[in-house]
Amino acid sequence: MSKQNIEFKDSGISYIDKIPIHWNIAKVKNIVKIPVQTGAGEEAQDKHEKSIRYIRISDFDLNGKIKPEVAAYIHYEKGKNFLIEKGDILCATAGATVGKTLFFEGLDEPSCYAGYLAKIRVNPNKMLNTFLLYQMRCQIMDGFRNFFVKKSTIENISAKTYSNMPIIVPPLNEQKKIAEFLDKKCEIIDKRLSNLERKIKSLKEYKKSLISECVTKGLNPKNREFKDSQISWIGQIPKHWEISKIKYVAKIRNENSSFNAENDKYIGLENVAGYLNSLIETNTEYENSIQAVCKKGDILFGKLRPYLSKVIIAPFNCFCSSEFLQFINLKCYFKFFYYFLLNKNFIENVNSSTYGAKMPRANSNYIMNLNFLLPPLNEQKEIAEFLDKKCEKIDRLNENYTKQITALKEYKKSLIYECVTGKKEI
Repeated sequence: MSKQNIEFKDSGISYIDKIPIHWNIAKVKNIVKIPVQTGAGEEAQDKHEKSIRYIRISDFDLNGKIKPEVAAYIHYEKGKNFLIEKGDILCATAGATVGKTLFFEGLDEPSCYAGYLAKIRVNPNKMLNTFLLYQMRCQIMDGFRNFFVKKSTIENISAKTYSNMPIIVPPLNEQKKIAEFLDKKCEIIDKRLSNLERKIKSLKEYKKSLISECVTKGLNPKNREFKDSQISWIGQIPKHWEISKIKYVAKIRNENSSFNAENDKYIGLENVAGYLNSLIETNTEYENSIQAVCKKGDILFGKLRPYLSKVIIAPFNCFCSSEFLQFINLKCYFKFFYYFLLNKNFIENVNSSTYGAKMPRANSNYIMNLNFLLPPLNEQKEIAEFLDKKCEKIDRLNENYTKQITALKEYKKSLIYECVTGKKEI
């Protein structure tokens, strides 16, 4: 399809803009084999003789594929009216994932889908399911979602609303050509994205291992004599290092009274980047019930299980979430203490002690009684300075890879949009 030989017309939809003059605008309900329908509103359970595979929103990965490591089931009788077939499109209907799509590629067992998903089964005589999927994975879906949410003020798209979603309908032969072109292009982009994501994951694991190695073995371990620490999660340590407990090298700040913080700044768990001594942002909105006094130089350690690797040296006076442990009055080099808290074996140890069904958290007494290693002060500084330099390089690389990923994802969405609206020559 040559753009130079095509006339365009206004689609009548702002987020779609112009389309080729011989293309049409329809609604999803005009191109499906069966009405769009949400799934079974059942709780997942373990597999048994009379069960059927149950697909939920949480089973999607970031690429809209089913995660291989998860599998949920419900009783067949409760799922038999919500069966899915290879080629069906499932769309999230509620919450932060609304608009997220899964192209069901089939499984080796009968499957049904959950209530917060809407199933779209395309009539192949009217539209290719892959062409519709591409429309739902670009700015068209963004525009539809934003329009609907703004209109309704509710982050929820029902099956009926999906049925009325405007879509672009080119002739079938052009749909096929565009879908095949995008398949090839997106495969190349996805391989580059996967490669960058692997690099980021590898660097993060290297950073964790590097920190753990340095704070328990020191620098240049090949040239040292070692002794058994007799602590399972620490193992061998340099012979001249001492062993203490956290409670002997740090105190916990416990102030919840009024405090003159700088501009009423607040640090929550969500503001701290994992394995980075940096803030993603600061938040001035907070609830009085969870605020705690935080002073510049305090070392904050997240107590909740998902946030144990969120450790930061407070860069200013502020308030913070009471879900942080705040270490003060250190009797060691502050940066060495900070890196010791990031030791992956230390974090795993703390994680094993977390308690509570809904929001598991670490016990401060348990943490204060954990062992702590004390190299000579000059060694503590050398280790911390070495890790500062190495971690800065790792973080810069990861930041660069992250920017590339963001740019590639934006390019992919734009490419899809240009193709499915007929604006790009193929």
